[in-house]
Amino acid sequence: MEENGQNGNGAAVGPRGLNGNTLKYIAALAMLLDHVAMLFLPEASPWSIVLRTVGRLTCPVMCFLLAEGFCHTSSRKKYALRLGLFALIAQPAYAFAHEGNFSTLFTDWNMLFTLLLSFCMLWGLSDLRRSGLKILAACLCVVASVFCDWGVTAPLFVGCFWLLRGDRNKQALFYVALTAWYVLQSLLFSEGDLLALRGLGLLLFLPFLFLYNGERGSRNPFHKWFFYLFYPLHLLALGLICWL
Repeated sequence: MEENGQNGNGAAVGPRGLNGNTLKYIAALAMLLDHVAMLFLPEASPWSIVLRTVGRLTCPVMCFLLAEGFCHTSSRKKYALRLGLFALIAQPAYAFAHEGNFSTLFTDWNMLFTLLLSFCMLWGLSDLRRSGLKILAACLCVVASVFCDWGVTAPLFVGCFWLLRGDRNKQALFYVALTAWYVLQSLLFSEGDLLALRGLGLLLFLPFLFLYNGERGSRNPFHKWFFYLFYPLHLLALGLICWL
């Protein structure tokens, strides 16, 4: 592998390109734009469609970083506990920001729960010895994610990035196929109109997939904890502003 250039799969490597910390901040910005549009702009307005399309970038970035983190973490147990803890912390803010009350506190679960289920899915696929158990564990995690933000779609993204790790071209190919499935089912079953096409914003992730240099970036604890804190705090702040 060259220090400054590309590998055989066309992915940026070495210090050039984007590290994991940079991708986290890009995801946070996209998420903020998405939620601002969701709470303060008419759904069919041009600015809302633009901002929410850009906001689609958040999900694949977090799914990709989760798959990378699973491969490199020194403690899967601590990683899972951290996801679970902050998922619980974020849930009241998530319900309040989306509904203006807590009516969905126990029925609509936030993205960190989705990532936790995706992490458990990878854990099962990695450690269980029997193929049947691997498939069963993966299916249970995917089905359980139906009750969470980006349910089913996010675990499939995570599985794609993890199973095809090391080959960016194959990751991109299967990711595009999953995106096409997501947009199609949105058009047919969820939204049923052109607003579903904002799901094409998921394709904005492709350049970042190839720009990722495989490095974590600075190990300053701030970078590690930023997203865990940003997620509930920005939801709480936006929810309060909207309520006021």
